[in-house]
Amino acid sequence: MKKADSLAFLAVFISLLLSVPTTRAQEADFGDIELRRAPLVGEARLSLQRTVEIALESNPDLVVERLRIEQSRAGVEEEKGVYDPVFSMSGLAGRRDNVIASRFFPTGEFTEENFVYGAGLNGVTHLGSRYSLDLNYQRQISTSNTQSLSPQYSATLDLTYSQPLFRDFGTDVTLTQLRIAQREQDISEENLAIGLTSLIFEVVESYWNLVFATEDLAVRRASFELAEALLEQTETLFESGQLSELDVLEARAGVFERREDVIRFENQVAGVEDLLKILMYADMAVVSVTPTEPLIVVPVDPNPQESNDRALGRRPEILRLQTVLEQRQNETIFASNQVRPRIDLNLTYGMSGLSGRPNLTLVNPGNPLQGFAGSTVAGSVFAGLTRPLGAFNRFFSGDSFDNWSVELRVELPLRNRTAEARLANAGLREKESQVTLATVEEQVVFEIRQALRDLSTATESIDASREAVRYVEDQLVATRTRFEAGLSTSYDVLRVLETLALSRRRELQALTDHNIARAALSLAEGRILEDFNVEVGGASRSNSGTSF
Repeated sequence: MKKADSLAFLAVFISLLLSVPTTRAQEADFGDIELRRAPLVGEARLSLQRTVEIALESNPDLVVERLRIEQSRAGVEEEKGVYDPVFSMSGLAGRRDNVIASRFFPTGEFTEENFVYGAGLNGVTHLGSRYSLDLNYQRQISTSNTQSLSPQYSATLDLTYSQPLFRDFGTDVTLTQLRIAQREQDISEENLAIGLTSLIFEVVESYWNLVFATEDLAVRRASFELAEALLEQTETLFESGQLSELDVLEARAGVFERREDVIRFENQVAGVEDLLKILMYADMAVVSVTPTEPLIVVPVDPNPQESNDRALGRRPEILRLQTVLEQRQNETIFASNQVRPRIDLNLTYGMSGLSGRPNLTLVNPGNPLQGFAGSTVAGSVFAGLTRPLGAFNRFFSGDSFDNWSVELRVELPLRNRTAEARLANAGLREKESQVTLATVEEQVVFEIRQALRDLSTATESIDASREAVRYVEDQLVATRTRFEAGLSTSYDVLRVLETLALSRRRELQALTDHNIARAALSLAEGRILEDFNVEVGGASRSNSGTSF
């Protein structure tokens, strides 16, 4: 191979390196996660399901949690990449003019040209071992009268393998960082699930509060309309001489009082609606939300034991703490391994080959009779190996020039206080996680009991409030009959009207509490994501629906 050919090879090699395509991670586009407001304009008549979907799609806090999941996934890939083998190539071309004062170099100078090419593969395994395989080829041209071959072709193949046998041995240790990264991804997904469940419950609670406020406003308006009708009837009876002017004044005061109540509560309804818009990340100035779900009673058959079992197996808070505990256990396993002595087995094996043409440089330029530097090749192991590939012949002939070594290396720490302290801290962190998990499990059981009590109370309140409404409605009919007969005053009718409005509001409040209590029970049991068809992190929590 000529010098120009070698330089051309290096140029091609460099161009190949520069043309290697970027990886998918380098080309990744992170612009697909963005903040956007809910696409609502004008009056939006929304079911509870659709309201929840809009809130989940638009909430900026969830966007942050999704970004954290992507970060944790990148962390997993980073740890997996530790075990990716690395392929390397190298090329070198060089020339050296040597000046030397020695009787073995009568001319006092000689030149050397070297062209070296190499390729290698190295990496680590899941058992903690390290390996490398290197192949090198060199072409050397020399005018030295001590070199028998010029050009000279040499090849080497070297394999090294190092295996820890005690400390850092086994997948339980070597995969610790990968498993921790995988648990971090699980924790990120559970954090997202916690954010989702919390937001869903807030939306559900706000939605039913808006339904209650809307219905309550309707009750107040109905009471205002009844007061207006009563005023009109009172004025008619006053004109006919059946009632006094005091009755008219009382009726008129009742109308004004209820009109003020309606105006004041309309403002409160707008405030409740704005709270729901905030959760939906909607533009409050351009949209009005009208709930379409009615306040109804959905029968629930409570079973505390089933609720507890379901919650302990599905609550994202518990799943997250269980994952943290797994992390701590992995850290303890790793730390306990690091207090062991180190025993490593190191193996090396190599093969080499050499070929070339006899060097035509005179041994002594002043005495040609001493011959050429390569005149001794004919009787050596290089005889007949004149081609470049001849350097590789012995690799496959079974008679190669090889070398090997086996080393067993032992390290015995005399104190090892650092590793022992890390093991103690890892054990304490594991115990802390166990205590935290047990505490949260107790809290979840309490939340289940509280949710069941609230649901039972709301259900009983519905029945009681409906009985009260029926009773007051009958009382109103009787009072108005007495009023028309002149046996009661407008004040008596207004008092019953107020009681009826209050009873109807209590019924609405009981229905609202019932619907919120059902959502609270679903939240406590950890099934609220299923109820609204939400999936997290690719692990299906429902048959279909919104995915995160």
